[in-house]
Amino acid sequence: ATHYVLSAGRCKFQNWNDPSTIPAYLEAYRDARSSIARPLSRRLSLFCAQRAPANIARGLVDVGEYLGPVAALFTRWKYLMGPMMVAMHIGIFVVMSKQVGLAFITCLPTYAAGFGG
Repeated sequence: ATHYVLSAGRCKFQNWNDPSTIPAYLEAYRDARSSIARPLSRRLSLFCAQRAPANIARGLVDVGEYLGPVAALFTRWKYLMGPMMVAMHIGIFVVMSKQVGLAFITCLPTYAAGFGG
């Protein structure tokens, strides 16, 4: 579980922190033909895409996703990582894509096993 999260976090950290990446993804999903591919809140998605602080926050989430599991391995904070990852995926569902958010439900057992004990 930790390897998966670290690998995904490293990839995102390297590629997603460009200022234009997140707004481009949000726009693509907002304009999707399928209603399940669009975010739950198109208005909030647009707000996040147009605001630098929202993109900075997204970058910090990526840093947390990358560094958090490492810190969680050695501290009592690991019990917070599962709920934090779930909260991140709820944000994906609301702001980016319902379909992507639902797909991440399959990660819940991994988070429970990796961060629960």
